[in-house]
Amino acid sequence: MCAQLLDGSVLNDSKAPSNTGCKVFALDIGGSLAKLAYERTFRYTCSVPCHMNKPLSDNGSPPFAFYDYCEQENEGRRVCLVKFETRRIEECLDFICTNILKDDQSEGGDQQTTSNVRQVNVKVTGGGAYRFRELIESKVGIEFDKEDEMECLIRGCVFMLRNIPDELFFYDKHCTPAHVFVSSGFLDTFPFLLVNIGSGVSILKVDSPTSYCRVGGSSIGGGTFWGVGSLLSGGKYSFDELLELADAGDHRKVDMLVRDIYGGDYTTLGLPGDVIASSFGLAARSPDQPRCLADMVKSLLITVSNNIGQLACMYAKQHNLTRVLFGGFFIRGHGLTMSVITYAVNFWSAGKQRALFLRHEGYLGAVGAFVKAMNDSYNGDSKTIWTENYVSVSKSAVCSQRSSSGSDEDREALDNILPALSSSSRSFSLVPATDASNVLDNLGQTTFFVSDSDKPCTAIRSALRVRRSSSIKRIPMDTNYLELDRVLSFSLEPFPLLEAPTHYVPDTWDLTQDGEARAYWLSCLEGGVERHRLKAEESQVSTMPDASERSRQYAERYCSYLHELGQNPSCSGVLTVRCLLSAQQHFLREFGFGDAFAMQKKLENRSALLAFPARLQYLSGLAWEERQLVLIRGLLAGNLFDWGAAEVVKFFSEAPTDKLGVPLLEATLAQIPPRPWLIDDYDEWVEAIPPDRRAYRCMLIFCDNSGPDVILGVLPFALEFLSRGTKVILAANSGPAINDVTFQELEILLRLIASHEPIVSEALSSGRLLVAENGQSSPCLDLRLTASTLVQLIKREQVDLVVIEGMGRAVHTNLHARFRVDCLKVAVIKNAWLARRLGGKLYSVVFKFQAASLLSKDVSREQTPTTNTENTRIEI
Repeated sequence: MCAQLLDGSVLNDSKAPSNTGCKVFALDIGGSLAKLAYERTFRYTCSVPCHMNKPLSDNGSPPFAFYDYCEQENEGRRVCLVKFETRRIEECLDFICTNILKDDQSEGGDQQTTSNVRQVNVKVTGGGAYRFRELIESKVGIEFDKEDEMECLIRGCVFMLRNIPDELFFYDKHCTPAHVFVSSGFLDTFPFLLVNIGSGVSILKVDSPTSYCRVGGSSIGGGTFWGVGSLLSGGKYSFDELLELADAGDHRKVDMLVRDIYGGDYTTLGLPGDVIASSFGLAARSPDQPRCLADMVKSLLITVSNNIGQLACMYAKQHNLTRVLFGGFFIRGHGLTMSVITYAVNFWSAGKQRALFLRHEGYLGAVGAFVKAMNDSYNGDSKTIWTENYVSVSKSAVCSQRSSSGSDEDREALDNILPALSSSSRSFSLVPATDASNVLDNLGQTTFFVSDSDKPCTAIRSALRVRRSSSIKRIPMDTNYLELDRVLSFSLEPFPLLEAPTHYVPDTWDLTQDGEARAYWLSCLEGGVERHRLKAEESQVSTMPDASERSRQYAERYCSYLHELGQNPSCSGVLTVRCLLSAQQHFLREFGFGDAFAMQKKLENRSALLAFPARLQYLSGLAWEERQLVLIRGLLAGNLFDWGAAEVVKFFSEAPTDKLGVPLLEATLAQIPPRPWLIDDYDEWVEAIPPDRRAYRCMLIFCDNSGPDVILGVLPFALEFLSRGTKVILAANSGPAINDVTFQELEILLRLIASHEPIVSEALSSGRLLVAENGQSSPCLDLRLTASTLVQLIKREQVDLVVIEGMGRAVHTNLHARFRVDCLKVAVIKNAWLARRLGGKLYSVVFKFQAASLLSKDVSREQTPTTNTENTRIEI
C-alpha cells in the first residue's frame, strides 16, 4: 500500500522574527540508538556596502559620491544532529533540558516548567515514541506528537538528497579513498529503493517526494549484529567496538567457503572458491577448537550485511529499480559493512546494480521528523537550502561537542582516537577496509580467544587502541555530531539553461581521486592562509578590538581542516578546488569576518571608477574590428585583479600603480599573451557577432572580481552589446568571497557611474542593463544552485548567450559545462602549476566559445570530473 506525504525536500522558510519563541526539536528513538535534531540560532556579521554622504574628488575627476562598508549583524539558523544509545535515553533527555530548553528554565524561574514559558514543538518518531512517552513527558516537562516512522524516514532522506549535493556515494575498496560520489542524485533522485538498516530492516520503494511504499523488510539487521555480538563477547563491547573487532578478524577461519567443499572453484556453477558457502559452517567441523572472537564477529557482520544486500537486490529486481540506497545507523560509514553490501548487490544482480550509501545515513528519521516540526511551526512557502557546516567537522569542534553528548564509553573511545589524529571527520572511515590478513599483520599477529576472564578482553581493547594510534588510515570517524546551516534569505534552484542538468558536474577536477592535484591545492591554500588572515584583520581592526585574535583562530582552524582533508579527502564529500575555496569563506564567516577583502575592494573600485571615463573614450575611437579584440584583452587584463592567486599578488607588489596604490590596467594588459591562446575560439566568436545586426537578444554575464575587472573589463564589454540592442544581465555573488564583486556593490557602482555616464544611465533606466544576484558566496560557480530570482529573470528576458568570466567560474568549474544557448568562457590561468598541467604557462588564456548548435549530444563526459594526473591540454 502506497502512502502520500508533503514534499520532504522543502523546509518552509521562517519569515517570522526569532522572538516568536517557538522552539523546535525532534527525536528518532530506535531499538539501539536515539537521534536528536534541534534548531538553534546563531549570530553572524556581514559587511554591507552603503553610500557615503560626502563626495570624493580627485584632481578634477568626477566627484563620485563613493560608498563605505558597515558591519551588519544577522541571525542565522542551524540544525544540530546528535545521537545517543537508546539504553541511555535519560542522558539524551538531560541533554535536551540543558542545551535546548535551558533558556526557558532560566527565564521561568524555579517554579515554572518550560512548557509554561515558551511554545515548544516536539516530534518523536520510532518505537521509542511509544516506549518512552511517559519518561519524556515527565522528565522534559512537555508533550510531543508521535510521527510515522516510515514517513519521517522518507522525508529525511529526500531532504538530505536535495540539500547536500555530495550526499550519495558508491563504495569501491579498490579506490583510494573508497568513496566515489554521485552528484546526479542531487537533481535526478527518483525512483529509488531505500533500505533502512536499524535494529531491523525496512525496504521502501520511493517514487517521488510525496509517494512511497514499504515493499519488504527483515528482522536480521543492526540489532542482530549487536545482540549476537554481545552474546559472543559476554556483553563486554559497544557496537562500535564490535565493528572494530570485525575489522581485525578473518572470517575464513569460521565460514565455510566453496573451496572448503570442492577444493577450489565450482566452475560448473561459476562460483569462485572464496565465495562463502555457509556462514559459520567451518566452525562445525571442529566444535572444540577455540575460536578467535574477532573472526566470529567478522563472520557475523558479513552474514548480516550479505543477507541485507541480497534482499535489497531481489526487491529492486522485483520492482524494476536500478538505484538502491542504504541508510540507517547500522552502516555508520564502516568500510567493511559497505564493502560487503556492495559485493552482495553486485553479485546477486550480476553487476546490473550498485549499492549507494548516504553520508549521513543514520539521521534520516530524525531529520524527517524535524522537517515536519519546522513546517508545522512556521508558515511560508520558500524553499530553504541548508548547507553542511565545515567548521563543525574539525577535530576541536568534535572534541567540544563530545564533552556534552554521548556516553562515557563513547567519550573514552574518542579520547583514544583523537590524540592519534591530525584530522577528524564525522562521515566515514578513512579508507576501504583491508584484508583480514593485513589487519592482523598491523596488530602484530595477535590472536584473541573467547574466555570468561577479563584478560583477553583487556588485550583486545589494548590492541584496538594500538591500531587506532599506529594506523591513521584505518581509524573510524566520529559520527555523533552534524550541523547544517541556513544563512540565505532566498530560494535556490538549478540553472535553467544547462543542456543536461542531471549530468551536470560543476567541477573540472576531482581532488578526491587525484592525489597529485590534491596535494598541490591543499598546500597552495595553506600557503595563502596568512595573506587572507591579514586581509581579514585589516577589514575590522579599526572597529573591532578582537579582530587580530579572531583572525588567528581562523587561520589555525582552516589549516587544521586542510590537514584533515589531506588525511581523509572524502570527509566532507567530493573534494574539489571549489569546495576548498567555499570552505575558506565559510571559516572566515564563522569567525566573524563577513567580508575580509572589503577594504581592498573599496580601494580598487575607487581606482577603477576614476579610470573608467578615459577607458570609454579610448574604446570609442577604435574601429569595430580592432575594438572587439581590445575589449576581450581588457576583459582578460581586468580578470588578473584576483587576490586569491599568489602569483598575481606577487606581481602586484612590483607592478606600477596609480596614485591610490592600485596596479595600472596597462600593467596587467602587458601580461596577456598574444594570440593564439591556450584555448582560442576568438575567430568563431567574432563570426558570431557581425557588426551589421543584433547578435543576441539578451546576454547573461557571470561577473568575477571587483575594481578594474568589473568596471574596466566587464562593463565596457557589456556596453558594446547594449549599443547594438542586446539586453545585458550582470550576475554577481550574493555574498562576499575574496575580492569578488557582490551584487549589492555592483548596484551601487552602476548608480555611481550612471550619474556621470549617460549611456549607463539610459541602459539602467530603460531596463536594458540589469543586475541580479547569482545565489552564491564562492569564487567558483555551481549551477545546481542559483538564485530563483535570477532563474526567473533568465526566463523572462529569454537569455540566449551566457558569458562566464574568471578562473574559478570558468576553469575550476564549468570548463566542460554545456548549455542550451551559446556560451563564452573567458579566463586567465593565474596559477603556474595549473597552467603547466593544462599544457600552457602562467597567464595562459582560456577563450572558449560554444555555439548551441555545435554542442555534442554525448553528455557522458560531464558525469565525472577529470582525475588524470598527467599533464594534458584542455579539451576544446
